[in-house]
Amino acid sequence: MIHIERCPAPRSLKSKAVRARLAKASKFFSIPSDQRLQARYKFFPAVLIEGVREGLAETFNDKCAYCESPVNVDSYYNVESFRPSSRAVDNDGAVAPDHYWWLIYEWTNLLLSCSTCNKLKGSRFPIEGRRAPVRTTDPDLLHKEKPLLFDPCVDWPEEELIFGKSGKVASETKRGRMTISVLGLNRSTLITARRMEFKLLQEDWKEAPNLLNRKSRALRTLLADSTKEAHAFAAMRRQFVNEWCYEIVRQQPELENLLRPALSLRTAFRRKAEESEPELDIIFAPEKKPKRKRKAKPTKSAPSKRITTLLRETVREYENFEAKTESFSVASEQHKESYFAKSRLIERLEIKNFKLIESLHLTFPDSAPQKGSWLLLLGENGTGKSSILQAIALTLMGERHRSRLKLNAGNFARHDSESGYVKVYLTGIPDPVELHFKKGSRLFKAHPKDPKVLLLAYGATRLLPRKGAKSIVPLADRAIGNLQQWLIGTYHGVSKAQLQAYLDEFVFRHNRRKTPAAAFQTLLGLGTGRKSTEYEQIRGASLHYA
Repeated sequence: MIHIERCPAPRSLKSKAVRARLAKASKFFSIPSDQRLQARYKFFPAVLIEGVREGLAETFNDKCAYCESPVNVDSYYNVESFRPSSRAVDNDGAVAPDHYWWLIYEWTNLLLSCSTCNKLKGSRFPIEGRRAPVRTTDPDLLHKEKPLLFDPCVDWPEEELIFGKSGKVASETKRGRMTISVLGLNRSTLITARRMEFKLLQEDWKEAPNLLNRKSRALRTLLADSTKEAHAFAAMRRQFVNEWCYEIVRQQPELENLLRPALSLRTAFRRKAEESEPELDIIFAPEKKPKRKRKAKPTKSAPSKRITTLLRETVREYENFEAKTESFSVASEQHKESYFAKSRLIERLEIKNFKLIESLHLTFPDSAPQKGSWLLLLGENGTGKSSILQAIALTLMGERHRSRLKLNAGNFARHDSESGYVKVYLTGIPDPVELHFKKGSRLFKAHPKDPKVLLLAYGATRLLPRKGAKSIVPLADRAIGNLQQWLIGTYHGVSKAQLQAYLDEFVFRHNRRKTPAAAFQTLLGLGTGRKSTEYEQIRGASLHYA
């Protein structure tokens, strides 16, 4: 996450239509909360207001404001409300039902976000102070809430977020740690992407020692390119460039002016340097520099090395903090804050020799935050669909609840194997929740033993019609039948490699069947505002599905 200056607000946010929608929301929330317990107000999405999507894409350089990964700006779900539209959740699970509906169309409250960060954050908005009175728009009064999440357009997150070469991010402050936790900034996909970005940066900087002279245009270009705000993971890049340039100046003080743009970047490394080595502040702050420059002589214990060590220690301390935080149990009231601090979604599933399943690896897809994640498993009866659900449930329910079922663990091992396991990987938890079993033993072995999530319900069932109620089974059958007719009648069948692309198109058409004009307007807007789509993209040739 990096500090960003906002572009001017779109005029459309002050339009008569927006004011009318806000007035309608005001009327709904004026009703006493106990009289609208079963009602939810459906806001008109800010993303559909003219100029909002484009303004946010320009402001945040087509990147997620939180994790700095590239965002598909054409996606419907990429506008995030920093303060949620309603039912704001604190870090102890307490809900403020009326906060913050009045900011739904406030430009300073809108961010560009990837679907994963948006989904993990949900309506979480922990604060250290008291919630501002309803309808408060004064920035100073809102600031007094003391939000525990960084606002990239107000704060300087890069000064408190410390990046390691492994791709992990850490912090030693309460706000930094809460931001990492709530947004899942150490989820496995981000760690991998940051590590790859660091290797690319490191590769680019291999030539830097050969460019060290006071008039090196190539070095200036390298500096500018390496620290661009538009780069993915720019905060991480700037931290390492800041560190490398600082080391160069310690060895060759005459290059200080040349490297000044990189040295003046606000990063965690610079903050640590100024805190731990105040006498070296002149390198970072030219206005404090004495008229007569003193040449620094490199020593065996160079300050930059000591600062780097401090940063590494901070990363290790954060890992210990994270491990301690994740040692909670949802069965204990004492661990309420640890549980509500973040969303825990299933990212990946591994099953080995469980009942009839020999080996299975599933990666759960990201999806639009408002809709949640769905993974549809299709297959004939007896192929293991219910076994997958059972494996997940047994693994996540915890030892105490599992023992109440009085199951024989040995019966779950596949007939031609001696042992097996189930591993469930959850967002934000570095190690998987594991369940092991073997023939001849009635007991399961699990790690950790305490449950990490609330397992509200589990089961595989057939939905049968009830008297006086509509069955959804015919509706599902009809949708699948329409899909089959569409594929066979229009395209005369499709290959396995292209199936997902056609499924996406069918779902898009099906979800917008009642508002065809809106779909056309979206298509028209994309056609005029984006580059032409290449033939290979239309065919979906770049998509690969197992």
